[in-house]
Formats: sequence, structure tokens, C-alpha cells
Amino acid sequence: MSTETKPVPKSKHKPKYRKFKADELTVDPVVQRPLSEYQVNKLASNMNLDALGAIIVSIRANGDKVILDGQSRVAALKKIGFGEWEMNCITYSDLPKSEEAGIFRRQNQQKLVSPFDDFDKGVVEGDPDCVGVVKIAKECGLRVMRHHTSGGISCVRAMQQVYKTGETGPSVLRLALSTAVNAWGAFPASVDGTVIKGLGAFFGKYHKQADVNVVTKKLAKYPGGPSGLIGIARGLTAIRRGSVYRHIANIIVQLYNKGKNTGKLSST
Repeated sequence: MSTETKPVPKSKHKPKYRKFKADELTVDPVVQRPLSEYQVNKLASNMNLDALGAIIVSIRANGDKVILDGQSRVAALKKIGFGEWEMNCITYSDLPKSEEAGIFRRQNQQKLVSPFDDFDKGVVEGDPDCVGVVKIAKECGLRVMRHHTSGGISCVRAMQQVYKTGETGPSVLRLALSTAVNAWGAFPASVDGTVIKGLGAFFGKYHKQADVNVVTKKLAKYPGGPSGLIGIARGLTAIRRGSVYRHIANIIVQLYNKGKNTGKLSST
């Protein structure tokens, strides 16, 4: 058996252990996800002061003590009137917000963090994939946002999946988003995650062969628009194998081929 000693991983920021009162700790929404009142109430109703664990805190140059992990526990303590309780904290000093967001993401990899929260903090951190997705969405007249609203898009997981499909992923995502917006407008139903993945699968295979203008015009006339497209694709999953977005891609192929004598595409 080898007796070699493994090197100790280095700590880039050399965190320190300190104690702060719950009332001293704050939250910056730029580097944190929205607080869950349900989670806070649940913790408050079953509070165990011996099982609070350590709070991850960033001490900023202005003195603010910003929570990077543990905001629900802190909020629960304050809720039951224990704002003066001193909490064990692992602290970092003078971090840029990009690195604060990075610590949040790493601390929450094993927790139930929503795809949007992870993506949102990835943008703050400067993750090239997340930043690339936001840039492409903006080029297509869309703003990445949590809530479904006109001009916004929230299906970050679908966009990331398309973006990461090899070297052509970014250009395929751009085609998928621009086609959806040009065909149906910048509405929530137009940029539904299933639709974007379906268009991504279509353009992933046919971006060099398909005429984008033809695809756009035919989709614009599709009965029921994007919702109708999703409905038909879901119906097909009941009688055929395959995912909804794959059926959407095949429907687009059939739509594209309709009325054409030459230049037809094969199924995906």
C-alpha cells in the first residue's frame, strides 16, 4: 500500500472562521437566489440551535457581511426573535461579486437550486456558457428573466442544452431563438423550452440545408402556433416512442418538405 501523502488542495481565498450575530448578516440578490418563505417557516417551526451549521459569508470592503450560503437559516433565526444569536461563519474578504456568485454555485451544487438560479449566478460569475446564452438571447430581442413575460425568456436549461451541442451549438441556438421570435413574436409560448429544444434539434441537423425563411414562414402559419405544435407533438408521444421536442423537430421537417419537389429533408 502506498504511503505517499497526497498534497492538500490550496484555498484561493484563505477563509477565516468568525462569529457574527444573525442581525449583522445581509443578502445581496445579485449573488443569492430569492428567499423561500416556505423554507424559512419550516426551519423556524423546527429550530434547533445546535444544528445550524456554518454560514458562508463575504465581508465586503464597505463592511457589509453578505450571506453566500445559509440565508434561510439566518432568516428563520430572525423570524423567531433570535437576531442577536451569534452564528458560526466561514468568511471571505474583499471578493468581487463574480467570485461571490461562484462560491454560491459551488456551495449549492448538491442542493435543490433551480436551473434559473444556477444560471443567473453563472452569469454574475462570468461562466462563458451562461454569458454566451444571454448574449445570443439579446441578439434575438429577448431578455433572460425568471418570469414568463413578453420579450423575456426563462427556459435556461433548454437554451444551455442547445448551446452546448458541439461547435455549432451557439449558432444553432441563435437560429432556434430568432426563428421562434420571427415566426410567432417574442411571447412566452413562442420561446417555450420544448419549442426551443425542438428547433435546436432541427437546426442542429439541417442548419446548412434548410432555408430559414421558409421554415419561419411555414411555422408562422402553423395552426395554433407554438402551443398547437407542442400539442400535436405531445399527442404523438402517446402512440410513438420519443420525446416531445424530437417530435417537434420531425413535425418541422414534414412542414418544411410539404409542397417541395426538391431539396426535401429526411426525418431527424
